[in-house]
Amino acid sequence: MFDLNGIAPAIRDFVVKQNMAGQPITALHVCNEVADVCDAQLKVDTMTRVLHELGFRHIKGEQRHIYAETPGNVAFRRTYLEKKIANRAAVRGPKLGTKRSVRLGVDRAEVYLDESDCNVNHVTGKTWLTADKIRYSKTGRGARACIIAAGIIKSKGAVLTGFFLLKIPSRFGIPL
Repeated sequence: MFDLNGIAPAIRDFVVKQNMAGQPITALHVCNEVADVCDAQLKVDTMTRVLHELGFRHIKGEQRHIYAETPGNVAFRRTYLEKKIANRAAVRGPKLGTKRSVRLGVDRAEVYLDESDCNVNHVTGKTWLTADKIRYSKTGRGARACIIAAGIIKSKGAVLTGFFLLKIPSRFGIPL
């Protein structure tokens, strides 16, 4: 048998410490910590019940760093799209396969660059969290593939032309 009041501080400290370090937490990890610190041997099912009694939940939680919808980024996207739309121009000449004589082209050539990172090993989706549901996590684990793409779109007379290039490091075994 175990004393809940005796092991509760050790459990709470461990879960908070692991979360702040960005480490995923499982009931087995908590069992091992309680065994080391408090000399109390608990089964995983028992630890799951104890964690629920202490107010922890095994959920995804809310990520700590979400920058996509900040007011600055929303304003930047709006300005960017307004400039892209302003570059559109009516181009005379038939579009292939249609009878229309006017279509959209571009005034100036548009160059698109993209650099995307993808982690080879992803972090587990669920972890034990406190009531605030904030998960402190790193961006990922293991090697990171950097995928680079570039493209250009331009109007040449009545023809909309373009070029696209994709580069993925060969060490990740992704065929092109």
